[in-house]
Formats: sequence, C-alpha cells, structure tokens
Amino acid sequence: MNRYPSERRRSRHPWIFSNDIDQTSFSQKIESGSIVSVEDTQGKFVGYGFYSASSLIAIRIFSRDKRTIFSENLIQERLIKSLKHKNMLFNEEECGLTYRAINGEGDELPGLIIDKFQGAWVIEAHAKWVEKHLSLIVASLEAAEKEVFQGSKNAIVYRSDTRSSDLETIEKKSELIKGSLGDVFAMEHGIRFPIDVLSGQKTGFFFDQRENRNVLKRLALNDSLADQKSALDICCHLGAWGLGLAKAKYRKIVFCDRSEKSIETIKQIIEINKISGNFEFLIEDVENLKELLPKKEFDLVNIDPPALIQSKKMVTQGIKAYEKWNRIALSLLKKEGLLSSSSCSYHLFYEKFEELLSRCFLDHDRVGKLIYRGFESRDHSIVPEMPEGRYLKNIIFQMNN
Repeated sequence: MNRYPSERRRSRHPWIFSNDIDQTSFSQKIESGSIVSVEDTQGKFVGYGFYSASSLIAIRIFSRDKRTIFSENLIQERLIKSLKHKNMLFNEEECGLTYRAINGEGDELPGLIIDKFQGAWVIEAHAKWVEKHLSLIVASLEAAEKEVFQGSKNAIVYRSDTRSSDLETIEKKSELIKGSLGDVFAMEHGIRFPIDVLSGQKTGFFFDQRENRNVLKRLALNDSLADQKSALDICCHLGAWGLGLAKAKYRKIVFCDRSEKSIETIKQIIEINKISGNFEFLIEDVENLKELLPKKEFDLVNIDPPALIQSKKMVTQGIKAYEKWNRIALSLLKKEGLLSSSSCSYHLFYEKFEELLSRCFLDHDRVGKLIYRGFESRDHSIVPEMPEGRYLKNIIFQMNN
C-alpha cells in the first residue's frame, strides 16, 4: 500500500481502492483475478485479496488470516457453511429452498453471487477472479451440493452480463456450463415462479425483496375487507408483489411493467399455479400511468423501480426521478390506502429516501403514517463494516387522507 486510510483499516472494510496501491513496475504487471497478499505502509499484513487491475475496487479482501491458502477446498468450505446457514433460515415449505446462496462479501466470497433455484444454480460474476477461477467455483459448488443436499444435482448457469463486467474487464456471457436445463423455478407465497436463468434480469429473480413482499401480503391477509380492494403493482417484473396480494384475496390486481416479456410471464405464472382473481395487465412506462388510470383508483399501490441512481454523480437526477414516479403512484392511491415504495439504489441513503417521499406527500397534500421499514432479505448476508451491502429500502405508509 502507498497509504491505507485509518478509518477503513479500523473498520476492516473489505475493499481496497486503486489509489491506495503503490503503483510500482511490479504491481502494474499483476494479472487481474490473481490472489495477492496486502501489506500496509508499515509492512504489516492486511490480508489476502482478489486483485483487479482495471477496477476502482482494486482488491477485495477474502481473508485476514495469514495461514489461509486459496484453493478449491477454501471455496467449498465457505459454500457449505453458507448453504447450511441459509437452510437454517428457511424451510422447504416456505420457499422451496430457493434463495441467495452466496452474497459476495457477506458470505466470504467477494464479488461472487450464486442463486439457488429448483433445477439450477446461477453463478454471477462481479469480480475478475470469478472468471479466472470459474472451474474451481464450479467444482466446489458441485461438491457442496452433494454434501448439503444429499447428492441432488442441478444444472449450473454462468452469467457475466452485468454492469460489473465492464468495470472488471470480464467477458460478457450467459451460458449453461454444467448439466441440462429443464424447468427452473423460484418459490414464494406457495407460488412457483418459472425463471429464465439465461436471459432474465440479473439471475432471473429478485430474492432481496422476499421479506418485504411477505410483510405486504401479511397486511393484506389481516385486512377483513381485502376481498373488496384493488392494488396496482408498478414495475412488477414477475409479479411477486401483486401475486402475494392475490393469495390474500384482493379483489383486483393491475400489473404494470414496460417489459412485454414480464407481463407474459406473469400470465404464465397465474396459469401454472391456477391462481384465481381479477387481473389486468399494462405494458407501459410509469410516466404514462397518470393519463391511463383514474385518479385515486387503488386501495394499495406498490412501486419497485430499477436502480435510478447508479453512481454518486447521478444522485440529484435520480432523486428527481424517484420523486416523479412516487408522485404518480400517490395520485393513483385512494384516501387511507397503502403505499409501498422501494429503492435499490445504494447511493440513495435511507434518510434521503424517506425525505423525498415526505416531499411527495406535501406536494399532494397527503398525510401518511410510516408503518414498516424493510431492507434486504435474510439470505442476503451483509458485512457490518461494508455499508455498500445495504442498498435496498422498502417503506410502507398507511395514508390518512
């Protein structure tokens, strides 16, 4: 290191940035994806990490124990540890044991995401080392699956078609690398969601909102008038929010997404699971809803947009977009309705998110009571020293007027 900011050293943050590294002729020759030993400016051992020559995040620390040896066994041990932990958090009836199996730094394998579905594992690369050592990861995953799930054998899909690929100079791919793909499902609300693991968004399903969707469903289940109420699910993706409300016997659910593929998949999910209800479907941008739908039409509006802020530079512009979309959601919500609003933008901190929603209420002369604050699902392990892992926010308001 040429320097090592004391606050990060004290906090044991797992990232070391490129401007903290002594750029000698030797360090400039290190291949991306290599395992490196890191020392501070006094020559003290900091840890072992995965190196990236092209990314601002130059090193992701995976061990602070000098005795650690990076190997297939190390990956396998951490996979088994994480899978056993996730199996304790969930039961098969609750989610069919489909979940986020490895959540990068939170599960001691920085830059690696693995989601477990019925029928497939999806490996997602967010750091160069994942590409470089993919064969080790696959072998470790097969061994861990055999030990934890008594020999069951799912297909393995590899995806590197992410924003991180550009930053880490990873070749963009989405391919089946082990086994054969049959039907692949995620489970939630007792519903089987067919997953497109090769071309769906991210890994194909957003497990991070599972806890928050369950809270919204529970509110509906405890509402004796649910069978008289209507809901609008904006940016609905595969419809998991709205279908949970259908299970709670909501009278009418309107699903809205700009993706025709998403809307067609929701129709397929309803048919596969034989879900009864009054459903309507809109393939539209959020900005068009105010003109298409009557004002104050819905008893519940849920809005779960994609990340509208991708970097610090986008914060001001992104906040304006979040405000605009939430104003539209409020305009469609009945008096005393429920508003569920989410943001998955790390750079929009929770307090700022709550503030922008308060401004929306003022603009519409609405008064609301905050009844729930939600964050990432319990399968998204987080390193306490790494605030970047805490990106998701869901807030539910009970409106008073």
